[in-house]
Amino acid sequence: MSVSESARITTPLPLLVVTADPAPYLRVLPRCPDYHCVGVMTVAEAQSRLSATPVPLSVLIGADVPPDDLLSLLGRARQQGFSACLADSAAIEPEVGQDLQQAFSQAGLSLQLGHPLRHRPMVEPVHTALREGQLGEPGILRVHDWQSAREPGGIPPGWEWRSLRQWADLVVWLLGKAPDTVWATRPRMAGDAGVREASVETVQIHCGGPGAAMVLIDLAHGLPTGDDYWSLSLIGSRGAAYADDHRNRQLLFGGGTARAECTREGDWPLLQLVRSFSTSPGWPGDRRPTANGSQPPNTTAGSSPAFLPGITSLQTAALVKAIRHSLQTNESVRVPQDGAA
Repeated sequence: MSVSESARITTPLPLLVVTADPAPYLRVLPRCPDYHCVGVMTVAEAQSRLSATPVPLSVLIGADVPPDDLLSLLGRARQQGFSACLADSAAIEPEVGQDLQQAFSQAGLSLQLGHPLRHRPMVEPVHTALREGQLGEPGILRVHDWQSAREPGGIPPGWEWRSLRQWADLVVWLLGKAPDTVWATRPRMAGDAGVREASVETVQIHCGGPGAAMVLIDLAHGLPTGDDYWSLSLIGSRGAAYADDHRNRQLLFGGGTARAECTREGDWPLLQLVRSFSTSPGWPGDRRPTANGSQPPNTTAGSSPAFLPGITSLQTAALVKAIRHSLQTNESVRVPQDGAA
């Protein structure tokens, strides 16, 4: 290996993970050679750790961190000169995420916003098929996302806003552009008195565009305890794709009585999410020293990474705002196509 080649080899980026459930990250991070995990800890532990850590690192905030704690951690990270990755950008409003990215960039740091739904193994092939033209022009995108009330207190307040932000991003990402118009409604359905006393909350969204495409999204929370249901189907001008996780079971023969095992996604979505941070433009690793201690070519310590909100996040913000307006007015609302909020 030549000296010039050796100089281009960068060392793994120190990464501090903040989450309430360390186990998945401890399984995933050893498979991510671009990172060197310096700790997986709770919010309370991270608050003191961020102040005491003397070396540059990036902070990855898990999707299970409450929004208030999330904003506090981001503020502390920026103050200490650390870049950050947010596992689920839907935990905050799109406009807030854009402002935070700008603030980090002005400090010579980067803030990356993750999108977990994009990395589900049933979603990635659909996106790839669309981009490669296998399905032709999108015609109908249909989504079901039904959840049972797993929390002891029942349906968590504001659950619909996070779901709406997640699905708005996925719609823009899959179709390549925000819909032209949107109509949303939020009916309430009385629960079965013999099963649950609480009502089932639903949100239904109907979008027109882009072009001849139509989007139908059906969200529900508070269903009877059991398997949640998630599906995505897309009909295009040249083909169709369908993904469904409901009772996805495989019949196994291992001696004795055959049994049906429910197939889960496992750690794959989280693994792909973490890896996506290291391959995105403006990754904190762009500012890491190389193996010989020098800065990578064309970068200087403290330079502002080119990691500003892209057209997808701007259009997602516009779509979320239009959905909110439609829910408030019970009317069809046009979505600004310039991404303006």
